[in-house]
Amino acid sequence: MDTVVKDIEQWFQEQLCAGLILPTGWNGRPYDNVYRLTFVAGRPRWLMIELDDNSLFVITDLKECKPSESELTLSGFTQFVRHNPGGDTFDPSMEVFTEGSIQLDKRLFYLSVDL
Repeated sequence: MDTVVKDIEQWFQEQLCAGLILPTGWNGRPYDNVYRLTFVAGRPRWLMIELDDNSLFVITDLKECKPSESELTLSGFTQFVRHNPGGDTFDPSMEVFTEGSIQLDKRLFYLSVDL
Protein backbone atom coordinates (compact mmCIF):
# COMPACT_ATOMS: atom_id res chain seq x y z
CA MET A 1 0.00 0.00 0.00
CA ASP A 2 3.00 2.32 0.47
CA THR A 3 3.56 2.40 -3.30
CA VAL A 4 -0.09 3.32 -3.91
CA VAL A 5 0.12 6.19 -1.38
CA LYS A 6 3.28 7.50 -3.05
CA ASP A 7 1.69 7.22 -6.52
CA ILE A 8 -1.36 9.21 -5.38
CA GLU A 9 0.74 11.89 -3.64
CA GLN A 10 2.99 12.26 -6.67
CA TRP A 11 0.08 12.43 -9.09
CA PHE A 12 -1.58 15.22 -7.10
CA GLN A 13 1.73 17.08 -6.72
CA GLU A 14 1.98 17.15 -10.50
CA GLN A 15 -1.70 17.86 -11.25
CA LEU A 16 -2.65 19.98 -8.19
CA CYS A 17 -6.37 19.17 -8.49
CA ALA A 18 -8.78 17.11 -10.55
CA GLY A 19 -12.37 16.26 -11.34
CA LEU A 20 -13.92 13.21 -9.70
CA ILE A 21 -15.88 10.38 -11.32
CA LEU A 22 -17.41 7.84 -8.93
CA PRO A 23 -18.68 4.34 -9.83
CA THR A 24 -22.11 5.94 -10.39
CA GLY A 25 -20.79 8.78 -12.53
CA TRP A 26 -19.79 12.39 -11.98
CA ASN A 27 -19.53 13.72 -8.46
CA GLY A 28 -21.71 16.81 -8.78
CA ARG A 29 -22.34 18.43 -12.12
CA PRO A 30 -19.86 17.53 -14.88
CA TYR A 31 -17.00 20.01 -15.26
CA ASP A 32 -18.25 21.98 -12.24
CA ASN A 33 -16.23 20.58 -9.32
CA VAL A 34 -12.50 20.17 -8.83
CA TYR A 35 -10.78 18.60 -5.83
CA ARG A 36 -7.36 18.67 -4.23
CA LEU A 37 -5.73 16.02 -2.10
CA THR A 38 -5.54 16.97 1.59
CA PHE A 39 -4.69 13.57 3.13
CA VAL A 40 -3.77 10.05 2.08
CA ALA A 41 -2.72 7.05 4.17
CA GLY A 42 -2.42 3.35 3.61
CA ARG A 43 -2.85 0.34 5.86
CA PRO A 44 -2.35 -3.28 4.85
CA ARG A 45 -5.96 -3.62 3.57
CA TRP A 46 -7.26 -0.04 3.50
CA LEU A 47 -6.50 3.15 1.68
CA MET A 48 -7.82 6.43 3.09
CA ILE A 49 -8.05 9.52 0.89
CA GLU A 50 -9.36 12.93 1.89
CA LEU A 51 -10.21 15.57 -0.70
CA ASP A 52 -10.63 19.26 0.13
CA ASP A 53 -10.55 18.68 3.92
CA ASN A 54 -14.08 17.33 3.55
CA SER A 55 -14.70 14.13 1.57
CA LEU A 56 -13.19 10.97 3.07
CA PHE A 57 -12.79 7.82 1.00
CA VAL A 58 -11.98 4.44 2.54
CA ILE A 59 -11.07 1.81 -0.02
CA THR A 60 -10.73 -1.85 1.02
CA ASP A 61 -8.49 -4.37 -0.76
CA LEU A 62 -7.56 -2.09 -3.66
CA LYS A 63 -6.19 -4.14 -6.56
CA GLU A 64 -5.10 -1.43 -8.99
CA CYS A 65 -3.87 2.14 -8.84
CA LYS A 66 -3.20 3.34 -12.37
CA PRO A 67 -1.73 6.84 -12.69
CA SER A 68 -1.25 8.45 -16.09
CA GLU A 69 -0.48 11.96 -17.20
CA SER A 70 -4.15 12.92 -17.38
CA GLU A 71 -5.93 10.65 -14.89
CA LEU A 72 -5.62 8.46 -11.83
CA THR A 73 -7.82 5.36 -11.73
CA LEU A 74 -8.45 3.25 -8.61
CA SER A 75 -10.18 -0.06 -9.30
CA GLY A 76 -10.63 -3.65 -8.20
CA PHE A 77 -11.65 -2.91 -4.61
CA THR A 78 -13.92 -5.03 -2.43
CA GLN A 79 -15.49 -1.92 -0.89
CA PHE A 80 -15.32 1.83 -1.43
CA VAL A 81 -16.96 4.09 1.15
CA ARG A 82 -17.41 7.80 0.45
CA HIS A 83 -18.23 9.91 3.49
CA ASN A 84 -19.08 13.61 3.41
CA PRO A 85 -19.53 15.08 6.90
CA GLY A 86 -21.73 17.88 5.60
CA GLY A 87 -21.27 21.60 5.64
CA ASP A 88 -22.98 24.94 5.36
CA THR A 89 -24.67 24.14 2.05
CA PHE A 90 -25.18 20.36 2.15
CA ASP A 91 -26.19 17.56 4.52
CA PRO A 92 -23.93 14.71 5.66
CA SER A 93 -23.93 11.72 3.34
CA MET A 94 -22.37 8.31 2.87
CA GLU A 95 -22.23 5.97 -0.10
CA VAL A 96 -20.91 2.40 -0.28
CA PHE A 97 -19.79 0.75 -3.53
CA THR A 98 -18.65 -2.84 -4.03
CA GLU A 99 -17.68 -2.58 -7.70
CA GLY A 100 -16.60 -0.07 -10.30
CA SER A 101 -13.75 2.42 -10.29
CA ILE A 102 -12.87 5.89 -9.07
CA GLN A 103 -11.30 8.30 -11.53
CA LEU A 104 -9.57 11.57 -10.88
CA ASP A 105 -9.15 13.46 -14.13
CA LYS A 106 -7.02 16.57 -14.60
CA ARG A 107 -8.59 17.31 -17.99
CA LEU A 108 -11.78 18.26 -16.18
CA PHE A 109 -9.88 20.91 -14.24
CA TYR A 110 -8.43 22.46 -17.37
CA LEU A 111 -11.80 22.40 -19.12
CA SER A 112 -13.47 24.21 -16.23
CA VAL A 113 -10.72 26.84 -16.11
CA ASP A 114 -10.87 27.48 -19.85
CA LEU A 115 -14.64 27.99 -19.93
